[in-house]
Amino acid sequence: MSNRKSQIANLKLVFAILAALGVSFILQNFFLANSPRINTKYLDSLFAAKPTATPTPTLAVTPLPTYSVQPFNFLTPEPSPTLTQTEFVSQNPTSVPQPSTIPQPTIPTPTVTTPPTFTVCPTTSSQNYTSLGAERSSADIPINGPVENNPEINLRLRGFTPVNQGTSLISRNGNNYGLDNQMPPQISSLYGGPLPQIIKTYQIFEWDFQNNKSAAPQVATPNYPVHMLGLAASPGQKLLGLKAGRDIGGGHVFMVLYATPTDITFTHSNSDSLLGGYLFYFLDICVDPNLLALYQKDNASGRGSLPVISTGQVFGTAQSNEVKIVVRDTMSFMDTRYKEDW
Repeated sequence: MSNRKSQIANLKLVFAILAALGVSFILQNFFLANSPRINTKYLDSLFAAKPTATPTPTLAVTPLPTYSVQPFNFLTPEPSPTLTQTEFVSQNPTSVPQPSTIPQPTIPTPTVTTPPTFTVCPTTSSQNYTSLGAERSSADIPINGPVENNPEINLRLRGFTPVNQGTSLISRNGNNYGLDNQMPPQISSLYGGPLPQIIKTYQIFEWDFQNNKSAAPQVATPNYPVHMLGLAASPGQKLLGLKAGRDIGGGHVFMVLYATPTDITFTHSNSDSLLGGYLFYFLDICVDPNLLALYQKDNASGRGSLPVISTGQVFGTAQSNEVKIVVRDTMSFMDTRYKEDW
C-alpha cells in the first residue's frame, strides 16, 4: 500500500515538474523579454492557420531517341543524291506556265563605243596650188608678227571644250536679218556631195589680251551655245574648197592665212587681215603637203602673196572620223548649225 502511495507521489512530482516547465515556457514567450507587455506575435502564431504545404511538381522525363550508327565504309563511295523537280500547282493549274515555258527577260547587248580611228597624214601629194597677192589695210587689222602666236588665227592658243548641245541643223524661222544674200561659203559642200553630219559641238574660250593667255573657262564672245562643230568623216576622206556666191579673184574662194600639218585657217577674201572676209578654221585634219609647203614658203617670204583655193579643190583629208570647223564673221564666232547661212 505504501508502495502504491509512493508511486502516486512520484507521478505527481513528475506532472508538477512538467507543468512548471510548461508554465515557464509559456511565460517566457507570452511576455516580451524583460517587459510586462504581452507578446502579440506569439499569440498570433498560436491561433494562425497552418499553411498548406505546396506539393513538389513531378517532372516527366522523356526518354531520348535512340540512334543507330551505321559503320562507314571508306572504300565504297556514297551514292549521289537524286534531285526531284518540283512542280508549282495552284487552284487553276492551266493558268500557271510550266517552268520550261516561263519567258526569260531579254538582256540588251551593251553598246560599244568605237574609239576614233586616226590615219597617218600623207607626206607627198599630186595637188598643185597657186598664190595670189595679199592686200594689207591698216583698217582691216593686218596680221603682223608670228602668226602662230596670234590667238585670233591659231585657236589652239585659246583652247575649246565640248558642250552638250543639239547636233541637228537649226533654222532662222523666217528671221533673215543679217543674212548674206550672196551666199557665204557653204559647209554643206565640204565633201563635194554628201551633207556632213554633225556629231559633236564645242565652245571656244576667250583670250586674256592683258595677260596674253587663255581666259578659260571664260567662253569667247558672243556667248553662243556653239562655236565649233565636229563633222563626221572617214579617215582619208578628201576635203574640198567650199561653194560660195562670190570669189576672191581668179575664181578662188579661200586664201590661206595659217597652216600646220593638222590645222588650216582661211579668209574668204584676198586680204592678209582679220576683217577682210569670213574666217574659216579647220582643225584635226591632214593639210595637203604641197599646200603646206607653199604656205610656209610664202609666209617666210613676207606674206606678200599667199596660197589660194578654188571651189571643189582638195586642200586636205580627214585625219580621223571627225573634222572640226569654226566660222567667224567680223571676229564673232558663229553658230554654224543655222542651215540658211552655212
